[in-house]
Amino acid sequence: MLAAAERATAWTTRAMALVGAVALALLMVLVTVVDVVLRQAGLAIPGAFELVTLGMRVLVALAMPYAFWTGGHVAVELFTDRLPDRLRAAIIAFGLALAGLVMALLVWASWGRAANALRRGDITVDLGMPEIVFWIPLLAGAALCVPVVALMAVRQGGIALGILSPRPGQTA
Repeated sequence: MLAAAERATAWTTRAMALVGAVALALLMVLVTVVDVVLRQAGLAIPGAFELVTLGMRVLVALAMPYAFWTGGHVAVELFTDRLPDRLRAAIIAFGLALAGLVMALLVWASWGRAANALRRGDITVDLGMPEIVFWIPLLAGAALCVPVVALMAVRQGGIALGILSPRPGQTA
C-alpha cells in the first residue's frame, strides 16, 4: 500500500510541477518577451506585470510538492551523513514532520486571506481579475505538501524503526 501511495504521489507532484513549468513558459517568459518587443514599437501588453506575477505564483506553489518529493530543496547534510542509518532516518522524519506542520500552517493562514479576498470580491488593478485566482495555486501547492511530507515521514519513520528499507537509490 505504501508503494502505491508513493507511485501516486510521484505522478501527482510531477504533474503539478509540469503545470508550473507551463506557467513559467507562457505567463512569465512569453509575456515578458512579447511585452519587451511590443514596447519597442510603443505598445505593451496590458496587465503584463499581473500575468507574470500569476505565473510566478503558479510556478513556485505547484513546484513545492515536487521539490519535497524529489529532495530538490536545500538540505545541509554535513552532520547527518555521519550518523547511523536509523538515527539519520529518525532525524529526517522529525524534520519532515516539522515541514508538514509549517505547510499546514501556511494553508491555514493563506485560506483566511484567500477567503477574505473572495468575500470582498477583490480584483486586480490592471486586468480586473478576481484576486482569488492568485491564491488558488498557493493553497493547492501547500495543501499537497502536507500529505507528501507525511508520506515521506512515514517511510523515514519506518526506516528508523527498522520496519522499512529505503527506496532503491535512496539512503535513509
